[in-house]
Amino acid sequence: EMSGLPLDAKAMGLLRRLKARDALDLINQAGIASVAGNLSQFVKIKVRQRLGEPDSDDDGESTKRSEQAAKAAAEVALKVEARILAQARADGAAAAAYAAAAKRKAEGEPPKDRYDPEANAGGSDSESDEDFDLMPEEKEPLPPRGHVDEEPSEAKSEELARWKNEAVCASEDGDLKQSLQRYNQIFSGGGATALMLAKRAELLLKLSRPCAAIRDCTAAIEINPDLGKAHRVRGITNRKLGRWVEAHEDLTEAQRLDYDEGTAAVFLFVKEKAARAKRSAPKRQRHG
Repeated sequence: EMSGLPLDAKAMGLLRRLKARDALDLINQAGIASVAGNLSQFVKIKVRQRLGEPDSDDDGESTKRSEQAAKAAAEVALKVEARILAQARADGAAAAAYAAAAKRKAEGEPPKDRYDPEANAGGSDSESDEDFDLMPEEKEPLPPRGHVDEEPSEAKSEELARWKNEAVCASEDGDLKQSLQRYNQIFSGGGATALMLAKRAELLLKLSRPCAAIRDCTAAIEINPDLGKAHRVRGITNRKLGRWVEAHEDLTEAQRLDYDEGTAAVFLFVKEKAARAKRSAPKRQRHG
């Protein structure tokens, strides 16, 4: 199915990270979205939404050139997603799931689905209706916090620039550990700026190290409270940990500072979960 689509290598690689069924659904969406062009950008945005990952905003001329294309593709993606969700509701998928759960309960069987929107609104569950998997807290030690050299020498500036380029290239090639090593060198060498902290946090999240990612984002926000990327990455990381209220607060601030179409679907999902968590909090306190 993928071979029939004119996708670039990066879009193809992201698509392969999805489960087979989800990838096929997205390919069907891509067939609809292709009438608007920008097919590779559409696929990249939709895959990252399903994975709960922020869109890449690495510096460079290529990013600037693709900005308008990404916005156009995101608009198509939202329209297609709305059409699919409407059809899903018409099919009665949700009603069938609740009916099955009620039948198991009546027969005295333990629940087979971990997702119960009422009982588990606190955020300790994982969702099967969306490809947003919860992530456990890692046990690895936190990477070096680093520092910022306010007046680096010319030689040091060139060295930091080289490490930054190597970090970006390694990440694009899929060598995330090598990319992390370069970021750690940058930080130890005096390049731990707010933006670099946010970028390393994004990388740490991809490496399933949410605690380290949150630490970097928090440090970035302390340096620059108006850095939308730091709030966005921390919000998505809190979402991965099932911390719905914190995730909603971070993503709300991120969208206020720097609205991003690619984060819109994640934000709406988290907003609903946070509202349920707040409603269920008094109930847990009464029964506690």
